Amino acid sequence: MRAVLHIGTEKTGSSSLQAYLSRGAGELARSGVHCCSSAGHGNNRALAAAFMDPGESDDYTRLHGLDDEAARASWRAAFLEAFAAEVANCRADVFVISSEHFHSRLLEPAQVAGLAAFLAPLFDDIQVRVYLRRQDELALSFYSQKLRAGFIPPTILPIANVRRPRRSPPPYFDFEALLGRWADAFGEVAVHPCLYDRGVLHGGDVVSDFCQFAGLPLLDLALPEPVNTALSAPAQAALLRFNECCAGDRESRDRHRPTRDALAAYLQAHGTGASVLPPRAEAEEFYAAFAAGNAAVARRWFGRDRLFPEDFSRYPETPAPVDWERAADLLAGFAASRVEPAC
Repeated sequence: MRAVLHIGTEKTGSSSLQAYLSRGAGELARSGVHCCSSAGHGNNRALAAAFMDPGESDDYTRLHGLDDEAARASWRAAFLEAFAAEVANCRADVFVISSEHFHSRLLEPAQVAGLAAFLAPLFDDIQVRVYLRRQDELALSFYSQKLRAGFIPPTILPIANVRRPRRSPPPYFDFEALLGRWADAFGEVAVHPCLYDRGVLHGGDVVSDFCQFAGLPLLDLALPEPVNTALSAPAQAALLRFNECCAGDRESRDRHRPTRDALAAYLQAHGTGASVLPPRAEAEEFYAAFAAGNAAVARRWFGRDRLFPEDFSRYPETPAPVDWERAADLLAGFAASRVEPAC
């Protein structure tokens, strides 16, 4: 049986692809395609979590009570056994695994190597699909994601991370290192990167492209509207202000999560418009930190000199002022929506 492993990256349409796989699982099964379920429906995040270092913690491990070393070890053993049983009992031609958290959580070669060693005996062939988005654009989406998670980013782009001397690029954005560790673990011929670009993707979107790559039928399914799309600049300012008012440790962020999630949903519905953008010079500086790695990826994986188009004209010369009045209106509207009407 052939496995197709979709590893992200984050912010490249993974939610839409996973919604497609989840909603179409029954019909896909009739075509000889099995969508992994033991690792979670849609996003098979448990498989990525199983190969994180035991001492690492994130929202998934906290939610499932896995930050205790003994609990983590017990859960991991039981989960891997269940995953192997799912594969053994599967009568499909293709086994599909998808999680963007393979990109964001397995940042060390040993972690990916451990995953490969576990999967290799279970499948006749494993192919890895990964979508790459230009680093500054990825960082802009990541900014909104950090706000939704309750953090207070000091800047729109994590520019401080690329200004530190004698430091390698941040691993989250380092595509040369990403592809290198997956190629080392699974073999270079098994790794298939693609640019997250409508002009490059088969059919113009990730769902169509992945189906074409993996040999899946393209079903006529009604998919939900994209979630976690970028917020408008005033909406981002409103969420930033909320986070500042609730500033604290991880426990504080977790405690305020229900209200923050409700606010983010309200802002998504009512705060339409363009997202905040940093000045052009800052975007170019951030992107330049990855020039050498991107060039190496372009040569090794795409047979050319340049990985991404390098047009930065969308960025302003100077950043636009924050519309705090509109941000305040959005916060007031959200507060009003939470008040139960009088009888």
